[in-house]
Parts: sequence; C-alpha cells; structure tokens
Amino acid sequence: MLSTSRVVTLDLLTLVTFLLTFSFSFCTSLNAQSCNANLLENPGFESNLENWDTNGTGSVATSLDANSGNQSVEIEGDGNRIYQTLPANQGQTFTLKASVKKLAANGDANIGIKFLDGGYGLLSFEYALIENPSDFISINNLTAMAPAQTAFIEVTAFTNAASSAIRVDDFCLTVDGSGTGLRPDLTVSNLRGDFFINAGDPFDLTFDLGNIGEQIAFGDLTVGVFISNDNQWDPSDFKAIEETYSNVPLGGTTDLTAVFTTPTTLASGNHYLFVVADIYNEINELIENNNSSFRILEVGGLGPDPCAIEITVVDGSIACNDNGTPDDETDDTWSFGLLPVNTLNSNAAGWQSEINGVSYQGQYNEIELITGLSIGQGNIDFVVRDSENPDCQKEFQNLTPPLSCSNGTPPPPCLITADLVGNSINCDDNNTPDDPDDDRWSFSILINNSNPLAAGWETNINGQNIQGAYGSAKLIDGLAISQGSVDLAIR
Repeated sequence: MLSTSRVVTLDLLTLVTFLLTFSFSFCTSLNAQSCNANLLENPGFESNLENWDTNGTGSVATSLDANSGNQSVEIEGDGNRIYQTLPANQGQTFTLKASVKKLAANGDANIGIKFLDGGYGLLSFEYALIENPSDFISINNLTAMAPAQTAFIEVTAFTNAASSAIRVDDFCLTVDGSGTGLRPDLTVSNLRGDFFINAGDPFDLTFDLGNIGEQIAFGDLTVGVFISNDNQWDPSDFKAIEETYSNVPLGGTTDLTAVFTTPTTLASGNHYLFVVADIYNEINELIENNNSSFRILEVGGLGPDPCAIEITVVDGSIACNDNGTPDDETDDTWSFGLLPVNTLNSNAAGWQSEINGVSYQGQYNEIELITGLSIGQGNIDFVVRDSENPDCQKEFQNLTPPLSCSNGTPPPPCLITADLVGNSINCDDNNTPDDPDDDRWSFSILINNSNPLAAGWETNINGQNIQGAYGSAKLIDGLAISQGSVDLAIR
C-alpha cells in the first residue's frame, strides 16, 4: 500500500507555530550539526558526489559554498535530485537532519525520507520544503517510522521548479531500534534429477523454493543454477541458467523446474550442482546465508578436449599444373600446401575437410598438399573440422588460384567494368495505358575490359541470356516492372 506524503512548509515568519506543531525543528546555523552514529556515507560532500546517486534533467555539482567543511552540493532544475539508499526494517524510526539554502526565488528547497519495498517500490514519502531562507538553515529533526514491507530507506534532496536552485550540506541520518523484523527468509531444498550425466547432456532439475521468514518476499528475485568444482558456491562458478520469480509467499515451498544443457567441456568426475536463491541480493532477508542447496553431480564421460583451429596456406606453395597440355589452358589445375594447427590441444588426433567435393584428412602441424583444383573454377572456400569434435572448426574464404600456366605465359589480364548509360532507363506501357500489369522497362549498359583483345561478354537477366561487345552500349529491354530490380553478373 502506498501511503500519502506529508508536506511540511517552513517560513521564517511562522517559525514558532511550526516548532510547536510538527516533529522536527530548525534554526539558522553556520556550524555543522552534531551527528552521532550517522548512517550516511560522505554526508558533507567532502568526497564530491561519492556514495550519492543523482536523477533529473538539471545539474548537480559540488560547491565551495559550504555550511561546514569545504563543500556542499548544488542542485538546479525542476525535479532534479540527489539520493542515497540504505537497508531498513519495518518499525524502525529514522531521524534526518540537513542544512539547506535557496539560491533562486522560484521553487523550494526540499529534503525527505522515502521508504521502499524489496523491489524499490515507494511505500511512503516524508519530506520538508523550505520556502524563504537565503542562508543555510539547519533542519534538526525530520522523523519517520518505516511502514510494513519496508526493505530500504532513501534519503533525498530535490528541487521543484524549472529555475530553482538550492545548496545542501551536513546530512545526518540516525535510527532508533531494529524494527519489527518482519522480513522474508528464502530457502532452497529437495533438489531432484538425474545426477549422473555425461558432458553436454540436457538436465531436467526440480527443486523447492521456500520462505521461512516473517512476511512475503515482495518484488522480483533471481534464482541461479551453478556447477562448481567444490562444495562452496561462488558467484564466479559456471552459471547454467537463471530464472526470475516474484512475491514468494510466506510458509511452505513452491515446486520449481529448471531445464538446461551441461557444458560440453565438463570434465569427468564429481562436481557440485548448486541452486541459489536471490543471487543478486534483491531481497532484504532475515538470514542471508541460507539461500542455497547442492547435490553432487557425477560426470561419467569426458567432454571433448579444448579446441581452436588455425589455418595457414604455406607461403610459395600455390602452383599451376598444365597437365601436359601446354596449349590448352582449359585443363589447367592448381595445388597448395595446407597447414592446420590446433592451438589449444597439442595431442588432438587430427582434422578433416572437403574441398571442391574431395575429402581430405591429416594430422595437425603437418603440411597436407591439396591438388587437382581447376583454375577455371576460380576462388575456393573450405572448412577444416576437428576429427573428434566436429563443432570445432575454422573456415578459410576466397583462396585465389594462380594464373594459367599453359603456353608458358599467363593469360592476359581481365578486369571488367560496367556502367549504366545515363538517362537510359525507360518505361513502355505496351500500348495499354490503363493496365500497369504489363508494363516493361529497359536500360543501356556499357561494359569494358582491360584486355583490348577480349572477344565479348555475356550475362543472364531473368532467365534471358544476353551477350555483347566490350566498349559498345548494349540495350537491355523487355523487362517486367512487376519483377522488381535486377542483378547482373558479367562474364
């Protein structure tokens, strides 16, 4: 339940009246207020904004104009604020003191106490607003009791007008009593599942999540499943899965299920499977160290060894073979030396690959000669896989063959360029101006080749084979507009 705010307005002219009416007081002061057992960190901003959070669209910065010490904090703009959040319990009584000063005529100087639940939802807000003082005013006692479901207290100072500006110094927050202790206490128990597995197996885990505290665990909390090498859970252990649950009820247990896959790299032997509630400390509990339970996890088979493949094409190994027909470049083939290395496992058995339909296999760290590749097929891509762990692989892309070696000389260079002839795209309504479905379009293209002796070029557009001469514009027509844009591969 969200309680209403109590707004206290202070004016120097009505000082005596308010001192008699409300449970706080103030006086003008240029000295720091005494504060015993202050719960706040960096209350006088001598360490700048350390330990404080800010929120809003205006500016927040430290100032050398201080009530005591060397610095205060200056807050400008509508709704801009600073705040510090601490744990709290229902029934605790808090007292807030601070020194405040207005810098602008608009707006008020505000300090306050917010009580929040475990999900940081607002339960109540007690605050005081100071209208007139242009010098530091010390608010001596703003007192409030934490309501039911309280998990946190937030101390704040803020502005409430677009052109308002205030300075705040010497915060002091003290507490009376430990509260009613109405807090939840989460437990995990009764882990069930098949605790003898092989690495990489799926796991179906069931467990009970309970609350043996004194109230509902309001808000969200996260439950994690971890695999550890020892019987002491640590947040750095391998996390198999995490799930979020809300508002865990008081008393009894809730039967929950988590489904995940164990790591393929999990070594054989005994491990520890932990289920841990509230892994991010989202819930303020009576006892914080009873949130976990574990079972021994027996891994029967070795997971695959670590693996990372690197591929090298041996320098100088790319070669052309004219196949005994020096006058016929169409049957020229090429070869290269391939050197795969497993950088994480020097004892790995070997590798395998398929290149242009031919299967290869070999040992790591040994050069394998790949032969019989057709030069006419152009660049090649291939993948090398570990022979025992096919998921470990490495791809090599765009390995370029050598030039043809028939006739003892390489073929002339061939570099094709294509340009669209300007303003050549036209539409033809096929003499049916009322029917757009049969509209056609055309364009002209100019193809050039760096080889002046090249005979010509060809391409295929929408199933139509088109040929042309280099250096002369070619009209491409009869294209259906409804088929959209076209791509050209010029050969």
